[in-house]
Amino acid sequence: MDFRQLQYVVKVAQCQSITKAAKELFISQSALSHYIQNVEKEMGIQLFDRSTSPLSPTYAGNRFLAYARNMLLQNEELKKEFSDITHNVKGKIKIGIPPERAAYMLPRLIPAFSAQYPGMDLITFTGTGKELLDKLKTGIIDIVFLAAVDKEWLRDFQCQELYEEELVVCAKKDLLSAKHLLKGTVHAFNLDYLKDFSLYVESRDHVLRIFCEDFFKRLQLVPAAKIELPSNIACCRMSSTGLGLAILPYLTTRLTKCETKIELYSLGQESVMWQLSALYRKNSYLSQPEQFLLSLVSEKFNHEFLD
Repeated sequence: MDFRQLQYVVKVAQCQSITKAAKELFISQSALSHYIQNVEKEMGIQLFDRSTSPLSPTYAGNRFLAYARNMLLQNEELKKEFSDITHNVKGKIKIGIPPERAAYMLPRLIPAFSAQYPGMDLITFTGTGKELLDKLKTGIIDIVFLAAVDKEWLRDFQCQELYEEELVVCAKKDLLSAKHLLKGTVHAFNLDYLKDFSLYVESRDHVLRIFCEDFFKRLQLVPAAKIELPSNIACCRMSSTGLGLAILPYLTTRLTKCETKIELYSLGQESVMWQLSALYRKNSYLSQPEQFLLSLVSEKFNHEFLD
C-alpha cells in the first residue's frame, strides 16, 4: 500500500461517493473502484458500505481512515520540515478563512507572500468557522484564520493570536441621534438603546454570532429583534437601509458598498475588540513559509481601528 492509495480512500470518504471522488482526483470511476477494492483485499476488510447513499464507512473503514489521515498528515509534516532543512521552498499552504475576511485579507497578503516565497502556492478554503475547523481537524486545511471566540471549538487545536480587531455598531447615516450616544461622546453607542432597534445577525454557526450572543448575555442586552442573514456583508448593507443596526468587524464596513451612507459607532465607552487567531493542529510543524504568513497577517492588519 502507498500514500496514493491512502489519499484515494480518504477522498472517497470526504466526497461520500466514488463518482465524485474520481472527478476530483481526475481518474476514472472504474480505476478508483479498483484501487479501493485492492486496499480492501490487502487489509481483509470492507472499507465502505455500498448499500447506503451517500456512501458511508464501515466500522473497520472508520478505523482505517483514522490511521490513513494520521499517516498522510505525518508525511506532510516530514516534507515541510525537510523543505526547511534543504531550503527547497516549494509546495502549497492550505488556508481556511471566512468569505468576507478572504475578500479583504487576501489582496493584501498574497502579493507580499508570493514575493517572498514564489515557489509556494496559497490554496484557499472558505466557509463558516465550524466548517473550516472540521476541515482543519481532518487535514484538508493546514491553518485557519478565525476570531477564536468559542473555547469548545479550540480544544483540539493550537491557537496563535495575531492581532486585535475592533467591532463596531453600523447604522444608516443620521439614524442615531445624540440621545443614543453616551454623554460627552460623538461615536460611542449607548448600549441601553439596543432594545429599541432590530439587529441584523449571522446564523449561529458563525463566530460573530457566537461572540455577540455571549456579549449580550454578559451585559444583559436584548435587541428588539434579531434578523438572520447569511453574511457580514449582507448585515452591513441591510443596516444602511435604516431598518436596523448591525455589529460588525470594522474592516468589513470599510470594504462593503452600501445602498446609502452609514455611520460607525463604538460599542459603549470602551472599544470592544476580539482576537484574530491562526489555528492549526496541535504538535504540527509550522514551516518557515507558514511562519512568515502568520507574521505577515499580524503586520498587515494590526492597525485597523475606528478613529
